[in-house]
Amino acid sequence: MRPPFLVLLALLLNVATALANPTDNCSAQRAHFLGRPNAAHFHALAQNHSCATALTEDNAALQQLQKRVVQGHPWAARYLAQLLPGMDGGNLEDGLLALGLFADTHPTTLLQMAHDGELSLRNMKDALIMHPATLTEDRTAQIAGLQRRLRKIQQIKRSTLQVEQTEAEQALQQAIAMVEALAHKTEAAART
Repeated sequence: MRPPFLVLLALLLNVATALANPTDNCSAQRAHFLGRPNAAHFHALAQNHSCATALTEDNAALQQLQKRVVQGHPWAARYLAQLLPGMDGGNLEDGLLALGLFADTHPTTLLQMAHDGELSLRNMKDALIMHPATLTEDRTAQIAGLQRRLRKIQQIKRSTLQVEQTEAEQALQQAIAMVEALAHKTEAAART
């Protein structure tokens, strides 16, 4: 059995090391969250603002987070939504795409995130109309995917989400109309 002062000394050294090396603490928090995205890990990570900035600069961690979102983890989706304002370019597009794919299985949660202010209405709408790059040239598949999302949004029956639902429906209807117009132009050009 170890003397109590050695146990206390070891504990103090661990705390001092964690305080002296916040990057390691951030990495550990991020690893815990990405390994198991749940409320406890979310709140621990969300309280550390420098950790959030570090995550957006780590493409491997960001891709892992997006993978968790696509897999349907609501806490991962919430965390990604918080990171979106600090993202741009391809990372922003990938984040929005992940949230759009999340909405395919959790449309109510996505709208609730917008309602609660975790996700801006603009980012919610952009996420809903995003499609994978593999569908860029396949207008029929784009339209089918957007129509599927629209049907799922229309099936939501929460009066508290009426504003978000209306915004989502309008964005999806506009996207469908735009893709249909592009498809008709492409068909007309191919015939001439």
